[in-house]
Amino acid sequence: MNKKDVHGRSSGAGGSVSGTSREHPHRGPRVRSTYRYGVWLALVLAIALLFSVKPLRAGDRKLVVENARIIVGDGTVLKKATVLVEGERIKTIHQQPITVEATRTINGAGKTLMPGIIDTHLHFFGVTATGEREFRDQIEHAAPEYLKQFHQHGVTTVRSMTDPLDLVLELRERVNRGQLQGPRIVAVGPSFTAPGGHPAVTLGKQDPYFRSTAAIEVTDPNKARQKVAELAARGVDAIKAVLDSGDKEPYVRLSSDVLRAVVDEAHTHGLKALVHTVTEADALDAADAGADGIEHGVVHELLETDHLADRLKAAGVVYTPTLWIMKQDWQSSSSFENAKRNLKRLSDSGVRIVFGTDTMAPLKAGTSEIQELEYMVEAGLSPGDAIRAATKDAAEHLGLLDTIGTIEAGKVADLILVDGDPLADIKAMSNIQLVLQTGEVVYDRDSEETASAAEESAAFNPVSWFLIPVLDMTRAIDFYEGILGVNLTRMALGPIEIARFPSFRGAPGVSGILMKSEYNKPMTEGGVSVYFSTPDIDAAIQRIKEKDCKIHSPKFTFDGKTYVCIVSDSEGNIIGLRTLE
Repeated sequence: MNKKDVHGRSSGAGGSVSGTSREHPHRGPRVRSTYRYGVWLALVLAIALLFSVKPLRAGDRKLVVENARIIVGDGTVLKKATVLVEGERIKTIHQQPITVEATRTINGAGKTLMPGIIDTHLHFFGVTATGEREFRDQIEHAAPEYLKQFHQHGVTTVRSMTDPLDLVLELRERVNRGQLQGPRIVAVGPSFTAPGGHPAVTLGKQDPYFRSTAAIEVTDPNKARQKVAELAARGVDAIKAVLDSGDKEPYVRLSSDVLRAVVDEAHTHGLKALVHTVTEADALDAADAGADGIEHGVVHELLETDHLADRLKAAGVVYTPTLWIMKQDWQSSSSFENAKRNLKRLSDSGVRIVFGTDTMAPLKAGTSEIQELEYMVEAGLSPGDAIRAATKDAAEHLGLLDTIGTIEAGKVADLILVDGDPLADIKAMSNIQLVLQTGEVVYDRDSEETASAAEESAAFNPVSWFLIPVLDMTRAIDFYEGILGVNLTRMALGPIEIARFPSFRGAPGVSGILMKSEYNKPMTEGGVSVYFSTPDIDAAIQRIKEKDCKIHSPKFTFDGKTYVCIVSDSEGNIIGLRTLE
């Protein structure tokens, strides 16, 4: 067997430096010198090799998901395939087994790989706080948590609507620079509306800062064009207008000439124009003005004909139903049912449906997107149609289909691995195992730190959550933030005001809140002094009803996991029930 020296030359089986030395004793000193030279050469080569080793770059990463069901996003489904991700992009898709040396290989048997969810309509600011200081505090203290929650639920791209422009651009920049981990942010900024219109006198009613930064109240078409041009120069990704005269609380509707000016100027700058509507007449006017998208659509009435469907199809206008926010409507129980039935009619007629929730990110990040998919299926869409609305069609609507939205070679690897088959049961979307954003694993359920089931059952404590009743929420927040050095997240749920304490590591949901409501007063004789955890809140409520005890509030949730109900006990004491689902 031949051996090679450091230069690649071969010698016989017995050829070696030491052998040569024995055959030629007089060459001993020269051989030792050659030996020392070889040692130094090896050292130099080793040092060179050491300094040539570089950290693993994004482009060097290779991840393989094999044997998975693939939802491409455009309606195509591969029953069993393997996807290779290299760096930030999808390299190849194979329907036959492949052999590749990967950084990580995942067995996708029994699982579904699909594109990341794209929510084209949500808000980062408003309702959950007031004023610039509180909103900026959210960027520092709340955003890191809720942006991660998006990832945990498979949301990889979001479009911010009706947010203060400076704040949303700052949030987008922090995500783009990697200072915050979160979904890709598409920014719209403030909405055009009439003076005294929505959202100026609704979301901005008690907040002058929000009203001045999230709403552009305008009556002059030329002024509207000027404001559109200013937004375009700031780097917004689309323009939004509100065409809404209210329902139970009427407010001023944007004029048709201003709407047309806004839409036309948006198109001049290469931006899509989106219009908030709630009635069929609003939606028809928006389509006639040249809108690219209808937000919310028709919720105050049921569509009786296909006139709107025909108009939207002819103009190529997409329809974003935002069923989640209709489900939360405190004032009208009919909004949700109307929205579902109208969505089904329009979808059956061939109108292109795009996914959006209208959620407030600090309130329900991630969970509302999963619920929106379920509501769309509840409305009568197939799981495949709902998923397409949240992937391929959403990406196309955002102008990002060349980059994301489908599983195709060359596209950015925004991917979700679901344990189960959401095409058979959309509720499988609650079982997300892995999420990739731009080729990087941003959520891995298997590596998350969770308490064991045995520990949870052994440590169950019916008094596991604290609530502090308050009279003046602003004063109470200042007090607790000042003495504890924490930041509370403020929000409103209809007539109830809440300020949420930060969760401690490993806490199942929220550890405590301040609450201001009709039933919460600082007390020794009345008000809610304690909340009791129960594994089944619905069963507990039913037992309370059977005992003829009063239910003061229906079950409600503010984080998608924690459900609360305020009741009276057999003695008339007002108590709270709380459960995790």
